[in-house]
Amino acid sequence: MLGIKKYRMFFILILSSLIVTTTALNAQRILDKNKGDHNQTRKGFMDGNLAATVYYNFGEIADWENEPSRSGVWPKGTNHTYVDGVAIIVQAE
Repeated sequence: MLGIKKYRMFFILILSSLIVTTTALNAQRILDKNKGDHNQTRKGFMDGNLAATVYYNFGEIADWENEPSRSGVWPKGTNHTYVDGVAIIVQAE
C-alpha cells in the first residue's frame, strides 16, 4: 500500500513540475512587433472589365485552393481560371 502512495506522489510531483516549466517557457516568448495580426486578414473580390478574381490584404492575388470559381477568371462568367495564386512582394532599401 505504501508503494502506491509513493508512486502517486512521484507522479504528482513530475506533473506539477512539467506544468510549471511549460508556463515559464511560454512567459519568455517575445512577440515581434513587425508581425501582423491574423484577425485583421481581409478578403475582397475584384470584378472589372472581363476579369474577376479574389484578393487579400496581405498581398495575395487569386486563391485557387479556397476560391476556385473566383480565382483569376477570364473572361468573366465563364469559370475559366488562369491564376493559381500570386504574391506581391515590395522591397525597399
